[in-house]
Amino acid sequence: MIKTYSDALNFLFASTSVYERDGIAAYKPGLTRINELSSVLNHPCDQYDIIHVAGTNGKGTVCHTLAAILQKSGLRTGLYTSPHLVDFSERIRVDGKTIEEDFVIDFVRTYGGFQSSAGNCSFFEFTTAMAFDYFRRMKVDVAVVETGLGGRLDSTNIVTPILSIITSISSDHTDILGTTLKEIATEKAGIIKTNVPVVVGNGISSPIRKVFIEVAEQKNAPIYIVEDMDLTKTTEKFYEQDRDRVKPNLWQFQPELRIHNILTIFMSLQTLKERYPSKFSDVRVRSIFDGFTNVTGITGLRGRWEEIELMERLMVVDIAHNIGAWNANRLLIEKLFEEARGRLHIVVGFCKDKKLSQIFSWLPATARYHFVAANAKRALPAKDVAVHARRYGRKGKIHGSVAAGILDAIDRTKPGDIILISGSAYIAGEALTLIDKLIADEELAERPPDITPNKYS
Repeated sequence: MIKTYSDALNFLFASTSVYERDGIAAYKPGLTRINELSSVLNHPCDQYDIIHVAGTNGKGTVCHTLAAILQKSGLRTGLYTSPHLVDFSERIRVDGKTIEEDFVIDFVRTYGGFQSSAGNCSFFEFTTAMAFDYFRRMKVDVAVVETGLGGRLDSTNIVTPILSIITSISSDHTDILGTTLKEIATEKAGIIKTNVPVVVGNGISSPIRKVFIEVAEQKNAPIYIVEDMDLTKTTEKFYEQDRDRVKPNLWQFQPELRIHNILTIFMSLQTLKERYPSKFSDVRVRSIFDGFTNVTGITGLRGRWEEIELMERLMVVDIAHNIGAWNANRLLIEKLFEEARGRLHIVVGFCKDKKLSQIFSWLPATARYHFVAANAKRALPAKDVAVHARRYGRKGKIHGSVAAGILDAIDRTKPGDIILISGSAYIAGEALTLIDKLIADEELAERPPDITPNKYS
């Protein structure tokens, strides 16, 4: 009997196949199951506007930043992303607030026993339907929806969006999406819909560009390739609209997140304003500034180069789950090593299906390494992470858990030192859970005793 939020989640994790837990065995290609469940729900995703985002890296930060900007523009905004780091509710948000626990309980009670003609829904299919139904219940104006894997056969691909976005293409999930970048791009291009504009991010090679152009032409979808745009001209369009409202220096800001897709976000906003002027007329300089500079506060995003002070040490938690993400982080890690004056500890772990070639060659040779594995079936054993590291002369200590690695790093550092915790989303999730607890314990220890007289004394 499902009575509580915990009951609902336990039921979901126990009765469905979960990719985060089971890996490729949980992957159920095809849209039959999600379409049938959506039909039972009376197709909720058809009842509000959707921005659909795919890509190998950067789609999470693009989704959250767009949602933050749209929310600050006065639009009631839904946000669906995955995976969660600490709690399931992080996946589904409206105006930055996580899904209500009572809704999760009621939805699982009502539809938990749903049987499709193609078999049971996967965890991701079921939660996608839940998100779409929740957004309808909350009467959102627009929802920003992130794909799970690929695009063409992803559960989210039952939507007909007002805008499609593809952030980047690199080698990842090759056991599912294909072994070549062209094959992976073809899967991502599956989100391009007939007559729906698509924005393609920067760093796209010529062969991959050709894939997207060909699919867009077949679908008669207007395509905007970021590398072909002029950022100065694009930002000037927004500023011209607000010249009398804002100070010139407001436009010269430092994004809160190290976003490699700034051009993609600007091109997306410009496309929305030009194609749907009545709905997105209030996307202006002020809301763009607010969204870029306070995305974590507005949407609750965590684990993207998140800097946390703990015990007078700087903890940096960052999801870098594949080779593309680590490559993008190279300069940041070098800078972190310099700031640590060489006293940088790196707690690192990966999933089994990730290519680790070159990653350790990019990391500081004299940093102190802590090799860990998350509590997940997909996790690469810590000893195997250490083997990869030693090939490049990076040595360290093997730990039995993420928590053990972090606590040992804290013990071996002193105030002013820096600890980087990175790798899979599971590593980041377990790290944030532990750090939040340590901060709470630290605050409790520092809190003065309650000397309020007992009213009965």
